[in-house]
Amino acid sequence: MTILLLWLFVFVLSVNVYFVNLSSIKKYEAVSVNAIKITNINELKSISNNFNGNYYLGNDITISGKWEPIGNDYSGNGFTGLFDGNGYQINFNNAYYEANTVDDIYCGLFGKATNATIKNVSVIGQFTAINSNVGFVYCGGIVGYCNKYTKIFNSFNKANIIAESKSVGGFVYAGGISGSGGTIINCYNTGNIKGDSSDASANVSGIGGNIVSNCYNIGDINAYAVQNAYAGGINGRYGTITNCYNTGKVTAKLNNYGMGAYAGGISGMDGIITNCFSIGNYAPNADGDNEYVGGIQGYGDSFTNSYHNYSGLGNVGGIYVPQLQNALVCTNNDIETIKYNYVDKITIVNSEQTIVEYEWNPSYPWDFENLWRINYNINNGLPYLPINEEYTVTYISNEGDGEVCTKYYGSKSESSYSVDVLSVSDIGFTIPTGKAFSHWIDEDGTIYETDKTYENLTKNLVLTAVWVEKCVVSFYITTNVGVIFNICSSENNILQSIYVSAGSSFVETNPTFTYQAGKGQNYKIIISVPYSCNINHTTINGQQNLVSNVLYLTVNENFVVQMDIIGFLGNISIMV
Repeated sequence: MTILLLWLFVFVLSVNVYFVNLSSIKKYEAVSVNAIKITNINELKSISNNFNGNYYLGNDITISGKWEPIGNDYSGNGFTGLFDGNGYQINFNNAYYEANTVDDIYCGLFGKATNATIKNVSVIGQFTAINSNVGFVYCGGIVGYCNKYTKIFNSFNKANIIAESKSVGGFVYAGGISGSGGTIINCYNTGNIKGDSSDASANVSGIGGNIVSNCYNIGDINAYAVQNAYAGGINGRYGTITNCYNTGKVTAKLNNYGMGAYAGGISGMDGIITNCFSIGNYAPNADGDNEYVGGIQGYGDSFTNSYHNYSGLGNVGGIYVPQLQNALVCTNNDIETIKYNYVDKITIVNSEQTIVEYEWNPSYPWDFENLWRINYNINNGLPYLPINEEYTVTYISNEGDGEVCTKYYGSKSESSYSVDVLSVSDIGFTIPTGKAFSHWIDEDGTIYETDKTYENLTKNLVLTAVWVEKCVVSFYITTNVGVIFNICSSENNILQSIYVSAGSSFVETNPTFTYQAGKGQNYKIIISVPYSCNINHTTINGQQNLVSNVLYLTVNENFVVQMDIIGFLGNISIMV
């Protein structure tokens, strides 16, 4: 058995789901060639002037009141380019689109999309689409309608979606990600989705799409119709669905009369379903003259390795797994030790100490190494996608007032990240009295140097500052010509630049950069002498040294570097 079922049913009776705070999502600049940055609602609207463009968000954007969706064109292809949400949010602040037309209306952030790519999109709030005439209504949190060649991935919808048709013959399609169509990968929905057709059919989905993989829904799904009502936690009807799950309440209801009400934990009707499960406190519910209810499918039997926990729903389109003997016991204390084991059977002690046993032997296991995540404190222990997780580097001063600073470096949906390690001054840490910063060290004892780039990192870093006793560095310069004296970092960044006039002396005691001079540390001083100048002699703490471009020092006490410079105007650079 894979890691999946070791966790799938630990919280069979619990559906109060917690998610990571989305406010910490990293905002980063897209790097696509010729990408156009979108920073406000007017720029967002301008995408309709060029559906084939390459766009990315540079700010959170709020859409209030009436919104003309991008690509709401009955006769056209709609959006055909690339849109990168870039970790920013679209907030539907009670946004709506209302029409009275015989043409179909397409609503959401995007109305219609054809052969497009949409990724990293975050949608919150509420959107309502209403057509008072016979035209169909397609409404999704991200896109209303798209063909199967449109790809939507690494995105989520938290907005409540309401789609209504108030006229004879007006079909309704509503979904959390897509109202209808598309290839949807690595996405989830937490919004409540409602589709209501006054005189036709309603197809309502938590996700929606022709092909759906690695997705989940926890929102309530409600389909109300006169002819047919299709409601599914992932898809209302049809589609190829793999590695998905639902914990939301699913309801299909017919008003007055109709052909059928289809409610399924994964799909309301038909579809090819593999490696999926649906659990929660509420079984799918259908209300009408012809009711079809299933824990996996309301109507249909094309599913493999798919399970639900709704007792009594095994007759129509679902499987209720009976108790098994000699199964592996999984309790809260076992989580870390058994989660990567593969077994055939499992016994789970749920929150009410009731033993529930399951069997799981999938032919295609979920990817818990690179894609899905499991954390006992997140999502009630159920699998989740790291769309709202990001790599972090946490800096800890470990001295003085114990300052801590966390920086964010992009989504964990990416395989790795890179970071330029900051200095304590960049972070703004207070330097402890009498101490100098030496380096950072991680939990494994690896040393990280400031102002250095570390690439291909695959885990969060926790870096603790290492402090040493500070030594005072003084420079004493005499010159018979005017010189510019530069004190530089080892990366040639000028820390201090001072002009010393001819016939004068320059003395710098305890300069501002001396936090770098830690007792017991090794330093390299590079003396750069222009052709027009010569160093007559150099001494360190009174001891004369041979003139050299490079002086290697071990700092164990306060020290003084003294130089006599003769010649013409030039530059002196010392790198510490």
